[in-house]
Amino acid sequence: MAELSLHGEALKTVMRKGVALAGLREDVELVQAEHDLSERTVCKLLDLERGSYRYEPRPDRNAGLRSHLLVLARQKPRYGYRRLHALLARKGQEVNVKRVLAVCGGRLVCEKEEAPSPGAGSSARAATDATNQE
Repeated sequence: MAELSLHGEALKTVMRKGVALAGLREDVELVQAEHDLSERTVCKLLDLERGSYRYEPRPDRNAGLRSHLLVLARQKPRYGYRRLHALLARKGQEVNVKRVLAVCGGRLVCEKEEAPSPGAGSSARAATDATNQE
């Protein structure tokens, strides 16, 4: 019975909803320190998998490539991933085109600028069409 009340006190310590994984990790450490409970018990109380608690993300191996592509994309904003790959190849940096595509895939400024639609400059075009039809 004493163990149940201890678990109840531990839960009251961290009664928060919608906490991200980083916050849950801090909560596990807090409850472990305050209530002298094992990692397994605290993770079970907080409904957190122990694997998620111990998980350490891998370092981003594309960080250097991403920064280099960002510089190139700012210099040449209309270039897509294929032309950026060609620029990298000319500079001697051997990178697979699929990796460039993956890095450019929405997280970089590799998206092309909106090209003006054909009807956008219609005043000059209309004048040319009118003279051609006469």
